[in-house]
Amino acid sequence: MGLRNWACEKSVNWSFVIDTDSYAGNVERSICAYVVGVVDEYGAHQVEAEIEAFRRDYPNQNPFEDLVESRLVDPGDDGYHRAFCDLVPTPGRGNEGGRHYTVTPEHPAKWPAFESVAIFLSREPTAEEVATLKARALALQSLPRRKEWDARPRILGFRLMQEIARVSWESV
Repeated sequence: MGLRNWACEKSVNWSFVIDTDSYAGNVERSICAYVVGVVDEYGAHQVEAEIEAFRRDYPNQNPFEDLVESRLVDPGDDGYHRAFCDLVPTPGRGNEGGRHYTVTPEHPAKWPAFESVAIFLSREPTAEEVATLKARALALQSLPRRKEWDARPRILGFRLMQEIARVSWESV
């Protein structure tokens, strides 16, 4: 009995990526909470001010409710859980034991630098939605710091990331 194609499925995932000037692992939930008004259960206690600011701007309904989704992430020691955002590598940036740098032919990336935050989307956003997401991310930089060590990274740019997976099954 030979192999034959039985079924094929295509999966497309979208993310709105915010590139910053520093390690984003300390601010990813704050950024997500302020920009789209959601946070996973593990970060809710850390981002109350950002959620309150979002609700002041959108008191009646979250305009991103049908745009943002949670996905399974692996934050390391905490184990797998569902979240609305995660860190992603920043193109052109490298990491050597916590020291981040611009990648060059003379100094290639030893490890990726995670200076970017991906907010998970359920679909491709409209141009108007992208403009609003960008404006909200940029506005976060101007919020006052709650504590003197409160990190407010500088936003360097934005990307829409599309991941396409094709899965096929074959019967034997």
